[in-house]
Order: sequence, then C-alpha cells, then structure tokens
Amino acid sequence: GDCADLPISADDAKAAQAIAANLAVITEKVAQASGAEFLPISRLSRRHNACAADPWANGFKPEVANYAAAHPNLAGMSAIAELLDKRLGTRR
Repeated sequence: GDCADLPISADDAKAAQAIAANLAVITEKVAQASGAEFLPISRLSRRHNACAADPWANGFKPEVANYAAAHPNLAGMSAIAELLDKRLGTRR
C-alpha cells in the first residue's frame, strides 16, 4: 500500500516484501519437512495491509517505541485465529 501508515519508499517496500516472501517460503518448507501443516497467512491477508480499508497489520510509527510495525493488529490476529480454528476443526 501507499498511505500515511506506510511511510516508506517503493524500494524499501519491495525489499520488505521480498524478505517476507522468503520467510514464508522457508517457513512452509520447514513445516512440510517436519510434518506440520502450514497456514499461508501472507496469502490470506494480502488485501488487508496497513493501507487497506480493513487492515490486519500495523503500519509504521517510528515515533512509538516498541511498536510492532508490519505485524498483525487485533483484527489480523482475530482473523488468523478464526482461520486456524476452522483448519483445526476439520482435523478433530
């Protein structure tokens, strides 16, 4: 997104997206190798970035110490919990 909650350059945004994509690939591979299931949150939350009408992630607020930038907010964690509950419900 491009909004006040994401005051970063296009190059920095691309770099952050590349890092996040790489982490998702590594996490999925490790999950598969260990026999665990992988819940693809990055794909499921794609339309819910900090600039979205219904954001699931925090924006960047450098003026706030210990702010969890780019991490799930309450709406995001609630959505993830619901998705996980649905996934686990099919396994019981």
